[in-house]
Amino acid sequence: MTKMTGALSLATSRVALMNASGDMVKMFAKFEVAEQEPIADILMSMTMDKAQGALKVPTDAEVEAMLDATGKEMVTKLKAMKGADFDKAYLMGQLDGHKKLLTIQEDYLKVGQNVNT
Repeated sequence: MTKMTGALSLATSRVALMNASGDMVKMFAKFEVAEQEPIADILMSMTMDKAQGALKVPTDAEVEAMLDATGKEMVTKLKAMKGADFDKAYLMGQLDGHKKLLTIQEDYLKVGQNVNT
């Protein structure tokens, strides 16, 4: 769930770098991409035997592969938007996604297990 929700944040933030109209929205998107790219790389590397030793920025195709149908639909919708309507939809999506990530992490902490066991 963390990978899918984080991937949606990354995908929509990459769109925001091009489609956002507000300077603060663009800055937030830049920070979000900078945060989510290493997280996506870490989560993808957990399926390997060991870390690669350097950040491998996930491609758009790799990020899209982590999305469910709802996430893909949201990215498509945002790609078609511009201006203040885009900014509002993007930020509402980020707010929702961050709430979901918080819930996922809190739920994990309640019953968390070592991922290597």
